[in-house]
Amino acid sequence: MAFVLEMENLSVGYPGGVQAVRGVSISLRKGTIHALVGESGCGKSVTTKALVGLLPATASVQWDRLGISDRHYVSGDDRLRELRGTHVGMIFQEPAKHLNPAMTIGRMITEVLRYHLGMTRQDSVRRACELLAMVELDASRVFRSYPHELSGGMKQRALIAMAVSC
Repeated sequence: MAFVLEMENLSVGYPGGVQAVRGVSISLRKGTIHALVGESGCGKSVTTKALVGLLPATASVQWDRLGISDRHYVSGDDRLRELRGTHVGMIFQEPAKHLNPAMTIGRMITEVLRYHLGMTRQDSVRRACELLAMVELDASRVFRSYPHELSGGMKQRALIAMAVSC
């Protein structure tokens, strides 16, 4: 079985000599489930953000090898941003920080579906409701809700629905 993600020797540094991550290697196979665990401040978030180009421009990101699906990337490759939403989904720890307070949950999900998959409005609404139901949310209510109207757990599940949408 081929790897869907294979990264060797990731290092991330910041100005002033701060080394946030040093020598991390990861190999993930399709159909498997993994968790990245560790103490607070050990580099879990920095590692995942480095994989999809979400670190600030001040960060120095280096690796020996990075392959995602059938594509290979060199350090500093701007194409990593293209992976978000199509090959890689992120579920952030604090959902309220990553949901647009001015948009309904339904609009956020349908936007992702229309942008990344080219779905029609009607198809994206239907799929968004399926995704919300899949994460055990009341799709008819949550689709029309704004983030501030949901509990923390409901916001987290809405983010999961968005992450698996593509």
